[in-house]
Amino acid sequence: MTLISDLITEIRTNIDEPTSITEKFFSDAEIINYVKRSINDICIDTDSNYNVYNLTVTGSTVGTITSINCSTTINITLANHGLVTRDAVYISGITGTVSSILDTKYFETTYVDANNFTISVDGSSYAYTTGGNLIKMPQTYTFASFINTGESVVDLRYLAYRSTDWAEWLYDDLVRVDPKTNKSYTNSQIRRYTCIVYGNAIQLNKYPKIGDMMVLAGRIAPNAITATTSTYPLGIIEEDASIKYATSMCWLKKNMKDIAGEWYSLYADRKKTIELKRKKMVQFNYPSALSIFKVVDRLTDSIYAYPGEIVV
Repeated sequence: MTLISDLITEIRTNIDEPTSITEKFFSDAEIINYVKRSINDICIDTDSNYNVYNLTVTGSTVGTITSINCSTTINITLANHGLVTRDAVYISGITGTVSSILDTKYFETTYVDANNFTISVDGSSYAYTTGGNLIKMPQTYTFASFINTGESVVDLRYLAYRSTDWAEWLYDDLVRVDPKTNKSYTNSQIRRYTCIVYGNAIQLNKYPKIGDMMVLAGRIAPNAITATTSTYPLGIIEEDASIKYATSMCWLKKNMKDIAGEWYSLYADRKKTIELKRKKMVQFNYPSALSIFKVVDRLTDSIYAYPGEIVV
């Protein structure tokens, strides 16, 4: 693994900084920051840091129903159910004629009190005998429920919902990192309006069903670069791109815009190579989700568009 000090040596060679000068044009900290910015810009496009995770939807057990009042709006009694209005539940194991309209089905709840809730179903022509298991369906997921312990997703590429009929939700550009400021932002024009991402949680606007699959693709945070003794977290192609980016920024600081532009062009070309690698990697891993990747590919240019003018 390459040390950051090795990258700094290469960058200093590229900007023709005389070794006899005691006070360098650029401190190690400055060059490290340029390398960081390059990593933020290209990391989402690398196979080593772009991972796909699956989560099978199971739901959580609420308890056993003790009573059902079959009226024009069905009232269900279950002590200390813990549900709130608009929670989604799955009901099974009911006996009585009402089972024909409630059993093995999903419903949205309306809170009545700690022991009762209603569902908007007309049960006036039916009768309840006994039983009924209640499962609450999840609407909020944390990244930790998808990924391995100790990993941290800092960029989401897409989140898809896959059911038996392959209905899909696509959320693109949920969380992004600006390569110039290292600050996260969200592009509201590209976002799909079917979920909200806040902190490390994903809030769905639509409930999945038991056995459905959530598919999350995201960039894993690379090891932090804090000193020249740190190691570079990506591969050789990405390392080369970072050297070209940092070299460009150094030349720009010397007010040598033409040379800076040439180095930035080399960086941009290298980044295109990385981007092509990402596309091939994703399509190879998930060839059946073609509709997802067609949309992603159409959006790629706008998502990864980078200003033609170099600004520090």
